[in-house]
Amino acid sequence: MYSIYQNRYANKLHLNIIKVKYSKEHTLLERDFSIKLSDDYNDLANDLITYKLYLYLGSLLSQNALRNEILTLDTKAFLNALKTTKKAYIISSLEYLKAIRFKYYYFKGKKNNKGYIKEIRNCSIIDDYSSSKGSITIRFNKDYLTLLGYSRLTLQLPNELFTMNITKYHHSLFMGVRILLHRQVNFNKKQRNVISVKEITKYCPLLPCYDDLNESKQVSRNILEPFKKNMDFMWEILNFTWKYENELTTYNSFINNKIIFECRN
Repeated sequence: MYSIYQNRYANKLHLNIIKVKYSKEHTLLERDFSIKLSDDYNDLANDLITYKLYLYLGSLLSQNALRNEILTLDTKAFLNALKTTKKAYIISSLEYLKAIRFKYYYFKGKKNNKGYIKEIRNCSIIDDYSSSKGSITIRFNKDYLTLLGYSRLTLQLPNELFTMNITKYHHSLFMGVRILLHRQVNFNKKQRNVISVKEITKYCPLLPCYDDLNESKQVSRNILEPFKKNMDFMWEILNFTWKYENELTTYNSFINNKIIFECRN
């Protein structure tokens, strides 16, 4: 089991870290944050390996209670954890993470009260890294460690999320992390086991949107079937069952639907 510190700002970053690559001008702007890829980012990085690497590094930092900004790991440890055989994949993903810039609004206290603080803060994730024959050393940005440390709540990520078949199932990792985070945030609430399809697909950057399809559309083949296939695979790994709240008849009935799930144990 892996654990990663999670809070409002850290969640915004990790949910959008791959999505930004497919956004206009490689920039995502929302009310309280923005995330951008620098112009010299590495377009060779594999999205799924990069996302797994980001989560894996976050778990290592959390296990170490954010005490050290420098991590040195045996190369084989990276390859085994991410279930890949080529060091070049790791290097490409590190280059991608190094190119991420995150800006967010930090609030402390209540508005109009004495001591209320509103600041714009910036951070990158990785300042630098180096690679030798048998190890990889990464120096993390201090402001990124501060961001992770705002709350010491942890999101538990099963080992199976890191070992799943990302070649055949491109969306399951994104789905799994989003749903586990939903359950964590809504712990002891009625909606813990209910999530909207929109909320899942919003953070599946490799799943096409309706407007992205060509004139033939083929919604079932390009959206509905991959969604179900990856949900089935992901739930088998997490030992959950799931179903749509309402019957599917059209794309609108899909995208406006909700998912109801239940833990088998």
